[in-house]
Amino acid sequence: MKNSVLPVSIAIITKNRPIKLKRCLLSLKEQSFKLFTIIIVDNDDKQSALPITQDKLFNKLKIEYHHLPKKTVPACRNQAMKFNQNPYLAFIDDDCVADKNWLKKALETVSDTKSKYVLGVTKLLNTQNIFAIAQHARDNFWKEYNGQLLDTKNLLLDATFFKKKKLKFDEKCQSLYYDSADFDLDFQVKKEEIKGAYTSEMLVYHEETDSFAKFKCRAFHRGKLAKYLNGKWKLNDNLVNLKDQLFLLFFLRVIKNFVKDYQKYKEHMECNAFLKKIFATCLIKNFERHYLLGYVAKN
Repeated sequence: MKNSVLPVSIAIITKNRPIKLKRCLLSLKEQSFKLFTIIIVDNDDKQSALPITQDKLFNKLKIEYHHLPKKTVPACRNQAMKFNQNPYLAFIDDDCVADKNWLKKALETVSDTKSKYVLGVTKLLNTQNIFAIAQHARDNFWKEYNGQLLDTKNLLLDATFFKKKKLKFDEKCQSLYYDSADFDLDFQVKKEEIKGAYTSEMLVYHEETDSFAKFKCRAFHRGKLAKYLNGKWKLNDNLVNLKDQLFLLFFLRVIKNFVKDYQKYKEHMECNAFLKKIFATCLIKNFERHYLLGYVAKN
């Protein structure tokens, strides 16, 4: 079985999150479709993922462990694509939990539609955390607005096709430990006019940012990455209004447009409480401020 070709591999890039990785692997253990290889790429100097991969709980899973501590996350994804020997390759994050039919529905969709990649639905895992609610709503709105960008939290690729086309993740598209290389790959896919599919039945739950410090940090570095992508692809980023560098103008614009912004984001918030939605909208505007600061920051 070790050298046999299975229909699909699942790639997980992980760094110093062994508890979350274990939770993710437990969800993969319960998949209704069983014929897969798991490619673990450990980006941690201390090999924190290795004991998890050796846990007796996962004896029946076919796990390949690779230690790549010196590479960026996009570079680790590219290595996972090279390590993969199966026709299809799925990506999921280490802080995600997959629905038991996640892989089955992904493979059914790619087979039925003859597509070269399939995107699924990513729901919020930590639904009681206000920072997570805000982050999830903001990201989902802008992904929908921009046409369902590729997302490596929940993605299946025709690995043979992608290798043949020499499509890969931009290894420079990382700032601190955040990356937007999946967005960059989406631009490559659209440029090549490659057919993809989307299914709501390919479902994962993702644990989003859970503190204000992480929330601000993520916003700032996402802004830096947006600047990088803007330079590479000649984009117009709708989240950036350079006039808002003046805090007073930004604040006045927030007050003026708050009701409109609330209506824009509320449908993407996985909570029912009105006050939580108001606070989450405030946090999203805070995110946009730090995103702008990252966008205009000098490297």
